[in-house]
Amino acid sequence: MIQFDGHASTVSSLAFSPDSMTLASGAKDGGVKLWDAAGEVVRDFKHGGVSAPRFVTWSPNGKWLAITHNDTCDVCPISTAADPLHRRTLLLAEYISSHHFLDKHLLAIATDGRKGSAGGSLSLWDNTTWARRPLPTAVNASHGIRAIAAHPATKRLHWIAGLPQTTACVWRSWCITSPNATDVKLGKPASAISVSPDGGTVAIASDWLVKVFTADGKPLVELNGHKGQVTGVGFVHGGRTAVSASWDETVRLWDVSTGKETARFPLTVGKLSALAVSPDGTRVAVGGTDGPIVLIDAE
Repeated sequence: MIQFDGHASTVSSLAFSPDSMTLASGAKDGGVKLWDAAGEVVRDFKHGGVSAPRFVTWSPNGKWLAITHNDTCDVCPISTAADPLHRRTLLLAEYISSHHFLDKHLLAIATDGRKGSAGGSLSLWDNTTWARRPLPTAVNASHGIRAIAAHPATKRLHWIAGLPQTTACVWRSWCITSPNATDVKLGKPASAISVSPDGGTVAIASDWLVKVFTADGKPLVELNGHKGQVTGVGFVHGGRTAVSASWDETVRLWDVSTGKETARFPLTVGKLSALAVSPDGTRVAVGGTDGPIVLIDAE
């Protein structure tokens, strides 16, 4: 394991570049950093927002970095990401909970409904025209989106939405060529979602559990063992192994076929608040409430 020291407060988001060589991090200290595989900072900048970055993500071609500050999303060419003259700021009417690129030009942005009266929504933006793409009415009927995941190869979005007047959530799945989304009621609150590399399996963090489904909604297994809220999920080993991070300050690996825990990594960086898996499936990055980031070899 390698520890990256640089942030002074809770790590809010982590994302690997498509080539797995660079890690982007955002933290409540207001900073956005880019790290190499050895834990050295290759870019360190304040991104000009008055609030801390909430979410960071890369475009599939590695040329764009999207950074969220409350109700704004800055989309930046990575070669000039620190220069405000070269970024485009998208202003939404609500707090942004998550965003992901569906391809090198199409960015999906989710809002959680905490600001304003719209109750949360999903929107698609084209970064060649900066136009907002209309969505089918049935797809955009969400109460408040907690988390979103994209699978560019299948053009499919998966997101967790709250249900009105309840703490329960629903998992919605939508292919952008379809007029309708499919729903799976989860029955409990959920906070994170991830899709396997082949797009066939979905992992959802739900309270202290990780629930694993086929992409079409069939339950596969529940991963039970954490002693606190699960805050991040992902897949390694080509999707055969799920990975989870929790407020219990552990990262755990699970065999998806059996539901058994295969490895555990106790950490000392505070409650774990962010997780990312490298696209090559060999490394897991996690950050906590104390600020450091830990890189774990998953092989």
